[in-house]
Amino acid sequence: MLEKFWSTEAFGTKPKVMPPTSVEERLSRELLCATTTKRNNRYEVGLLWKEPNCRLPNNRAQALARLAGLQRRLSSDASLKEAYDAAINDLLTRGIAKRLEGTEIHHPWGRMWYLPHHPVQRANRPGKVRIVFDASAKYNGISLNDMLSKGPPLLNDLCGILLRFRRYEVAISADVDRVFHQVLVPVKDQSVLGFI
Repeated sequence: MLEKFWSTEAFGTKPKVMPPTSVEERLSRELLCATTTKRNNRYEVGLLWKEPNCRLPNNRAQALARLAGLQRRLSSDASLKEAYDAAINDLLTRGIAKRLEGTEIHHPWGRMWYLPHHPVQRANRPGKVRIVFDASAKYNGISLNDMLSKGPPLLNDLCGILLRFRRYEVAISADVDRVFHQVLVPVKDQSVLGFI
């Protein structure tokens, strides 16, 4: 009886390590483990390419066309333009993005892809703008997302979260600020994350 009580109380509090369910998921997990390192107290994770030597078309024309549309939109809304410029400058200042200068622009980087981007504003935060990079944008029938594996599922079991939440008298919740920008990308993969 006591064992049943404890097993019910502990239900969902221990993480379950699920074996990969498909060949693609197994390969993704292996690639994730192989390309993940820790550098200067930050993780560096390589992109999960479906094919290691896949070729990408030059989508610069598409990125320039999307940029022209973005510039038209920003020219008609001064406050949005100011907030968007501030968001881009924040990426540059914090070292998340870097401006290519001179010969770097024409350097033969290997695989090259330009991510179209646009602003997103939440109604309850009018002055705050988030930049969304569109990896699902297709060019000649191909998108960057098409070339990358989704990877293993990373979401925790909701039942376990709820049970751990009620475990103590006081619950603490936190959100890492700009969590995706905290992970470094290896130099060999940076060329497919460019934007204009």
